[in-house]
Amino acid sequence: MPNLSVYILKCILFLAQGAQIIVFPEDAIHGFNFTRASIAGYLETVPDPQKVTWSPCADSLRFPDTEVQNSYLKPIFSTHLTRVPILETVHYQFVLLFLILSFKRFILYVFNHVKSYLI
Repeated sequence: MPNLSVYILKCILFLAQGAQIIVFPEDAIHGFNFTRASIAGYLETVPDPQKVTWSPCADSLRFPDTEVQNSYLKPIFSTHLTRVPILETVHYQFVLLFLILSFKRFILYVFNHVKSYLI
């Protein structure tokens, strides 16, 4: 997971510079050069947050076999080290989804409408 390590270093750098929000692209973690069309087969449908809610920190065993969950880097995303939102964008289903990885709030941006969900 070298790209995830780079994310951590960048987070530390940006936080030291006073960042109030950090946004990383969803498909930047894998490190391959995909186009929207070529990566579509690898993307997952994002479940409706009103039907499926999940906080990885509160219920880590619900979907336990994830790379970030099993990572030694998880504490940077789930502890006091993250005082600002760290966001991940998911571009699929014509929706821009922001998941704040400090596990406190889930925000869904659909075109110009904003919905906010606590998880």
